[in-house]
Amino acid sequence: MEILTNLFYKLYLDYGLYGILIVSFLAATILPLSSEVVVSLAFHSSLSKSEVLLFATIGNSLACLLNYFIGYYFFIKFNNKFFKIFFIKFHLPSEKDLSYRLVQKYNIFALLASWLPIIGDPITILAGYFKFPFLLFSIITTILRFLRYYVIYVLF
Repeated sequence: MEILTNLFYKLYLDYGLYGILIVSFLAATILPLSSEVVVSLAFHSSLSKSEVLLFATIGNSLACLLNYFIGYYFFIKFNNKFFKIFFIKFHLPSEKDLSYRLVQKYNIFALLASWLPIIGDPITILAGYFKFPFLLFSIITTILRFLRYYVIYVLF
């Protein structure tokens, strides 16, 4: 994990705001990564705070849209419980998973927990799988991503 953190930090140093966008995007996919450290470092750099907030929000929100389409398109299109990308097998969360139970019980309101680590990314995938309204999904996830990075800005 330390290697990945160093890699992301280097991405941020080499590419500035676009590095922030990439790091934020990758962190919101099903990869086990976090963008908070890099974004908080960027807030303390010479980069514009509002631009860091904007690029981090855009990157993270775009990855949520990707997760939605993974759930909507791949799992439904292939009517399968898993699929492979580059030799990595991805599984649809099962009924035993917390994210699955949250989405089943609270439906669209489960998106309010989508910003949380570990369970958040599967929730955005399940939102696509269960065909949540796309516009509402986009608005909720973007606002939550903005608020998360804004809180990081204010606290750190």
